[in-house]
Amino acid sequence: MDSLEKELAAVEKREKKLLAGGLKKGKVKQAVYDKVPEKVSGLLEAAFSKAFKTVFINGTPLIERTFDKEGAGLEFEARDYIVDRAGNKKSLRRLDKQAKKDSKINHAATTAAGFGLGFLGLGLPDIPLMVGTILRGVYEIAIGYGVDYGSEEEKRYILRLICTALSDGGQRDACNRKLDSMEYGGGTLAGEIASTARMLSDALLVEKFVQGLPVVGVVGGAVNFSIYRRIAALAAVKYKKRYLMRKLSERG
Repeated sequence: MDSLEKELAAVEKREKKLLAGGLKKGKVKQAVYDKVPEKVSGLLEAAFSKAFKTVFINGTPLIERTFDKEGAGLEFEARDYIVDRAGNKKSLRRLDKQAKKDSKINHAATTAAGFGLGFLGLGLPDIPLMVGTILRGVYEIAIGYGVDYGSEEEKRYILRLICTALSDGGQRDACNRKLDSMEYGGGTLAGEIASTARMLSDALLVEKFVQGLPVVGVVGGAVNFSIYRRIAALAAVKYKKRYLMRKLSERG
């Protein structure tokens, strides 16, 4: 087994461990729904749905102003070339280091206010900022492993990835199979946005409930970080796995 195969086996092991965890349990989730008015849950879901639509249609160029997309792409090409030449563990870890560097939550959070997405008349102005921060982090991870996030197919993949990261134990296996089997195909962008908005709304309510925060009001920073961390961790594993499988396929 060579370095690429060993690294793929290690990534798959991390993926399995990551997908085995989770916060949302059935009793906790039910306790949240018993306490939260249906109107509040519906408001959050609608806000997330509108935020995703707005960011995907108009917001991506604004997000790209907050990081060096071209530089990150060139950095990937250089490190990918080293992987092709050396093909060892050290070269692969250099690729990881750049992808992780680009997706640090503290950088994403500090630049979120510059997205210009907070004036959508949603009643919850931090929702679009949260969506922008999540997408920025995933975009940078994708670039770090040589994936163009601009196509509609990749947007659907990202939305399914978010759903998988935030799903509870009873849903996670099904969500993960749907994510891996799509290979960009199936479903519509509108349908994936609706599903992801619902999942984020559920996750937000549960996180706030578990942390003892009021379920009505703005999104807390601690909640943002917890949700972002789950998504970024899965994105790093999934995009690296895709990269390794692509390299092995190219090798034949």
